[in-house]
Amino acid sequence: MARVVPSDIVKYLEKALSTVANSEALKKQFSVDSKSQPGLIQSVAALLRELDDAVLPKQPEDYVKFVAAGEVITSAARKAESGMTAVLDKLAGYGKQNPIAIVYDLLTQCPDDAIPKSTTDLSFITDGTYRDMLRKELVSIEDFLNARQWKAAMVIGGSLIEALLWFVLDSRMQSAVSSLQKLKQQGEIGSNIPNDLNRWYLKEYVKVAYDLGLLRDRTRDLSLLAGEYRNLIHAGKAVREKAECTRGAAFGVFGAVLEIIQDLTP
Repeated sequence: MARVVPSDIVKYLEKALSTVANSEALKKQFSVDSKSQPGLIQSVAALLRELDDAVLPKQPEDYVKFVAAGEVITSAARKAESGMTAVLDKLAGYGKQNPIAIVYDLLTQCPDDAIPKSTTDLSFITDGTYRDMLRKELVSIEDFLNARQWKAAMVIGGSLIEALLWFVLDSRMQSAVSSLQKLKQQGEIGSNIPNDLNRWYLKEYVKVAYDLGLLRDRTRDLSLLAGEYRNLIHAGKAVREKAECTRGAAFGVFGAVLEIIQDLTP
């Protein structure tokens, strides 16, 4: 299911109720009723329910105001659904401010890219900044999958596999390089691959991580397959093999990402 973010609701209100986009909307009293604008109040209430807590206002006073306005909108929506006429005109304690105008104003200040609380925490990534960056990429993959943008999901997924494995191998640099040399001698990895982890490709990260016991057999196989799927984004390979980026391939890459996270999480 697609994720609703603050800007989605802002854009909807600007189309459905242009009054809220006026800079004076919070200063002037206006009303919204379910009879003259059928479905509007219910739609706003439904969209607000879809917002993740992570994107809600952070300042205590703004959060209280947002929740209060949301509850009034929800109550009005229930009234409208029962067949009665619901009217939204002001929020108690906030003068003439309409609850919908309040919600609109606060959501224009909220970020779309806040990381949902339900997103895997990647506890094995000890660098907080790097961890948050990867968690955002994880959210992006899911968003692309929901939007049926298979190629974008595969690109981000492949990059995330490399980033996750790079971090855990970089913290084991000496062991990783020793493993690389062994795998070269065994013919598992090309002799031209340098010791510098930053110049490795997905399959080198996967094979070395597996050799060091960081990945299960299943994860190794899925990850190497993900590398093949990811190669489909290159026009030349796609033409040669008459292949294309599909839903299955995109979810295959995402599955490999999740398996890696599971294996690396203590």
